Amino acid sequence: SSGINAECPLRPGANGTYKAAFPLHDGTYEIDRNSLPKNNRQLLRFYWASFKMWNKYQPLNEIRNYFGEKIGMYFAWTGFYTQSLFIPATMGLFVFGYGMLGLGEDFISMEICGSGTKYTMCPLCEDAGCEMYYMKEICKTAQMATSVNNPATLMFCIFMSIWVAYFLEMWKRKEAMLGHIWGTLKFEMSTAQIRPTYTQNCDKWKYNPRTQRNEPCMSSKKRYPRYITTFVSILVILACVVIFALAVIVYDLAVYLALFDDSVWKKYAKWLSSISA
Repeated sequence: SSGINAECPLRPGANGTYKAAFPLHDGTYEIDRNSLPKNNRQLLRFYWASFKMWNKYQPLNEIRNYFGEKIGMYFAWTGFYTQSLFIPATMGLFVFGYGMLGLGEDFISMEICGSGTKYTMCPLCEDAGCEMYYMKEICKTAQMATSVNNPATLMFCIFMSIWVAYFLEMWKRKEAMLGHIWGTLKFEMSTAQIRPTYTQNCDKWKYNPRTQRNEPCMSSKKRYPRYITTFVSILVILACVVIFALAVIVYDLAVYLALFDDSVWKKYAKWLSSISA
């Protein structure tokens, strides 16, 4: 059973290549809860591809047997990376908690919050309605800024630089172990196969000195229209990004000025405008 329907066989393209082929699965994924899995598909469906198994180790050998070494190595990487992030995430919570516990106790915040009416600040705009304000009015903003920018943040940066080097070395070890078990340590990727969809659009052959063989390629008549389309698409996308960035800046400024004129929302104007933007 080759998995190809005799009534609808695969038909090669104009240049003798197939566009796509999909093998059949090894049985249904449905399983009786009271019985054991009969194939890898059932095993992966109920003991891996399920939100209930989020706290379980991945069955990497079964993933490799079903999808192959390349996909198996990918899921090994994602699992190892997610598991390794537990350490910096825990350290980040401690750093955040340290900043919250020391909120308002640093020298800068105490100076600003305790200044009273000693320092008068210039207005934030040049309109007639903008008034001068005391420096103590930015007390909350200063406290929030210094709660993040504290000595523990510096230690966290140093820790992350060490963790990254440790993570890379441990992944090399994990990758070598899986390669030894799966027998892919001495495996070298053969010459990459050219995509059939690309080959179908080629109209001539050209010698590639790197691969030392003739490869299909497009003539200038076909290639340059694609270059122009890609270039124009990139320009349009960049223009959209610039327009959205300017729109966010204008919106932020407009909301800030609108709230700043309100005596109730004046001290929260900067925070609300930034968050909403």
